Amino acid sequence: MTENSKKQNVNTRQMPAPILSRQSGTTPGTGPPTEAHPTILVADDNNDDTFFLAQAFMKAGASGTIHLVRDGQDAIDYLQGRHPYGNRAQFPFPNLFVVDANLPFVSGLEVLDWVRRQRFSQPLVVGVLSGTDHEPDMEKALALGAKFYFAKPHKFEDLVVIARQLADQCAAGLSASQTSG
Repeated sequence: MTENSKKQNVNTRQMPAPILSRQSGTTPGTGPPTEAHPTILVADDNNDDTFFLAQAFMKAGASGTIHLVRDGQDAIDYLQGRHPYGNRAQFPFPNLFVVDANLPFVSGLEVLDWVRRQRFSQPLVVGVLSGTDHEPDMEKALALGAKFYFAKPHKFEDLVVIARQLADQCAAGLSASQTSG
């Protein structure tokens, strides 16, 4: 895979409304993530699913920036700040990481196992939004440190409910880290 094709593997979407009412003055997608403008990393290889998830975040009133990667290895590279994701102004470390359990190259569950063994300098809320509600995958994901596991719903309004819950998890994690740090 060439550098240019790999860079095309990540998409960024801005979300307009704040998750929390407190504003920081930081423009979404620039500077460190804040309660008002968090960064969300989504690892999913299905373009339709990522499109609808981004739309659901917007409809849920979430703000910030969503970065999308298409496979497990790209997720690890993004989290490590490894090329082509080394520019943290362009690819900030996320506050929330949503991964599909079934990804190409490195599975979502393998990514969770990798994340569990890392010591990141910033807090990271991690969970699964997957096309399957396979009980062993759910149990393994939670055992690997996922804070949530949702099966992808068939109705958009159900996805909006999930997006609202994820935004709330992200905001709660940011709020806790900023009051304890």
